[in-house]
Amino acid sequence: MHRIEPVRSCAVGAPAAVRPLEVIIPFTTVKMSQAALRYAEQLCSGVQASVRVVKVVVVPFPLDLEKPAVPPRFVAQQLSSLRCNLPLTIDIRLGRERIPALTSAFAANTIALMVTPKRWWTTKEERLAKKLKRAGRDVLLTYMEETKEITDVLERVASR
Repeated sequence: MHRIEPVRSCAVGAPAAVRPLEVIIPFTTVKMSQAALRYAEQLCSGVQASVRVVKVVVVPFPLDLEKPAVPPRFVAQQLSSLRCNLPLTIDIRLGRERIPALTSAFAANTIALMVTPKRWWTTKEERLAKKLKRAGRDVLLTYMEETKEITDVLERVASR
């Protein structure tokens, strides 16, 4: 037997609360993450958006979750070189497994943005994107060569 819930009415013409788009960039390498940040700037121009770089530090089982082998302060220093013109947050998460720790960073209205070099083999970014999609997350994966072409086109248009 199915249960039917009544639909509540809402005021016509009432402005809907628009939540800003949040772009999550899963950290893989400094080079790929910086390329993803540049691409996020291009995609989100004119849109209310914020960017969060998420780095997952996997803590092996014998160690306490509060005391990882790689100190979070060292990881934060590694990520401090990342730059972006959008509001940027660095999120360092400790976990036993990478995918569950990474997917816990997602909320509603969130998309993962990843950049990878074009190779004939499957890159680690492509494998990660596939796992995130399997976990039900929205992922935008693009190739580094394509982001360069987009940048060139945007610069030509802006110079006119």
